[in-house]
Amino acid sequence: MFFVQSMLPEFSQHCSTDCIALIAANTGNVLIQSRALDTLELLLFKGRITQHKVDIDMLYHTQHLLAQFFQELRDRINQTQATDKYEECLVQRLLNIICMLQIETVSCAKDSQPSNENGIFGIEMRQKNKKLVSVIDEGLYNLENLRYSKLQDISRQISNCKDQEGILCSKQMSNHFVAVFLCLKQLFTSMELEVISSLEECVKSTKRKPMAIPVVQMLFRGLTHFLCNLRETPETDITKLCEGVVGLIDLLPQQNMAPDVERVLVSLMFEVTPVIRRNLIDMFKRKQLYNERLPAYIVQEIEQSLTPLLVVDKKNVESSLVREEWFQLKGKYCGTAVDIHVHKLTEECHRSSDCINFRRSNSTQQHMNQMFCLGKLQHEKIVKILACQDENIPLFYITEHHKNLQRLFFFKECLKNKMENGQPYTQKELLDILIHVAEALTFCHSKDFVHANLTAASVFIGADGVKLGGFYIATFVQGDGEKLLDDTSKIPTRWSAPETLKRFKVSKMSDVWMLALLMYEVLTHGLLPYSHIQMDDQECANRICDGSIRLCKETNLRAEHYRLIEDCTRTDPKRRPSMEVVQKKLIHFSKDESEMQICAKDAEMIKRRSSFFFTTGDRGNNYSSRSVGTRLELKEAISEKLHVYVKASKKH
Repeated sequence: MFFVQSMLPEFSQHCSTDCIALIAANTGNVLIQSRALDTLELLLFKGRITQHKVDIDMLYHTQHLLAQFFQELRDRINQTQATDKYEECLVQRLLNIICMLQIETVSCAKDSQPSNENGIFGIEMRQKNKKLVSVIDEGLYNLENLRYSKLQDISRQISNCKDQEGILCSKQMSNHFVAVFLCLKQLFTSMELEVISSLEECVKSTKRKPMAIPVVQMLFRGLTHFLCNLRETPETDITKLCEGVVGLIDLLPQQNMAPDVERVLVSLMFEVTPVIRRNLIDMFKRKQLYNERLPAYIVQEIEQSLTPLLVVDKKNVESSLVREEWFQLKGKYCGTAVDIHVHKLTEECHRSSDCINFRRSNSTQQHMNQMFCLGKLQHEKIVKILACQDENIPLFYITEHHKNLQRLFFFKECLKNKMENGQPYTQKELLDILIHVAEALTFCHSKDFVHANLTAASVFIGADGVKLGGFYIATFVQGDGEKLLDDTSKIPTRWSAPETLKRFKVSKMSDVWMLALLMYEVLTHGLLPYSHIQMDDQECANRICDGSIRLCKETNLRAEHYRLIEDCTRTDPKRRPSMEVVQKKLIHFSKDESEMQICAKDAEMIKRRSSFFFTTGDRGNNYSSRSVGTRLELKEAISEKLHVYVKASKKH
């Protein structure tokens, strides 16, 4: 499929119209069909077929292939009761292309002979079009004389010719169709405003008597192709041309716009060229669609940019449901379940000349930082980034899907399900989770990256094991040095080292401190650090900084586990062990650990401590509030399930 699609530009360059038609007629893929027909339309509108004096037999063969494809589609539609909107639009599109090809064939046939005089295309098709040459010769080929004529004059010149074959009077090949096609060709070659004015007069003059649907659809496609083509003319002032073409599209009856044309116009709203982008934004605002449907348009653009690899689950993408600056969707990328992280543009940003760097918020900077880090840190224990766009709008990145969709504490789902099934995590399983996290951090440190946001909210459980994510404030720190964080809004208070809370500095050793707090959180089945004292996060931060508080030695923490936690939380960073040493010790603990489940006494302690309520007010830190709220939800779930588990333990 990709090979076939990659051949289209080559066929276009050599004007191999029959090869392009063959791809359109024989591929079952909707995307390739559409792109093949786009290629044919562009060759016709740009006038390249007549410029290159394409072989007549090839043009006849192209018409023959498309006519066969058209007939097959029409028969299929007539036989089936359920109508397919795409196929209906495709039938009309094929009909228009065949008519445009017939006009171009006549133009090429005027001064050339078929390569095979005895061939079916060389005799039958040439004889059929013989009198059509004389009919449209005056109106179609004197381009210099008709350059600034009104469309009605061009149409009149064509209709004054004697139509002996009756072709021009047919529904599809009306003189109006020929005249509009002629004007669109002239627009592509001359890029002059007078041509747009002629077309605009024609559209306005047909308000009483509606323009034929084939002509309207040809105008939609021709003008849309022209807008796309403007990107290839950076040396030209396109402001007025763009305004004129978008205004003309706005005048056309919108009910006749094909879905694929609308998709292209939506795509142009995210065009790099600011002039094109702003004009399309204005058009959708006039239709009162911009504010309401922007998230859906963004998702459509992302899906189209990665078609056929990406399929997005489009639930909950309406504006009323997307309130955050970044929102997350599910989907499939190459058949694998993924999470799509999407940036919702503001109108001011969307209109700016530099959308990517326009007033970046902390949230956007954090997601961009995570994109960069995940791209650099490719490891089996780190969340994989599969695709991203960071140099154009819309900004997005795709990561492998895990159960922790909303970045909540992973026990919320995993521990709950384990307990419901009467099989809570053993100490060995919890240690193995920590080993995987330590392995990921050891790799990060080997690449001189510091995570700086290491809590259970950054740990994911997937089908292929434990993965580390949450690289929102991760930073590059060379060697044993330290670095001042640019963004302090996401610093997790209760997990952070004293030097981070005091001076906002992070290092590999501050990651070691955070891993120790994560060990405490995991091995105690989700207890909030320092929860043995009721205090808010501000007071907690002050006491961590002055060294007046330490983690409580819980009854279900083994002595050797707690000693490692103490070693990792020494006030002097230089006295803390390296991440590699911590990883080796965790592996040693795991080997010696028996498969013993948490005892009833420890379950009661967790239940009792889970009833505490903590308020937050730490340094204006929103992240801390969300973390504490998450833990409270966890504790409610644990408390509810522990009743069953305690009873089961007492029986044994």
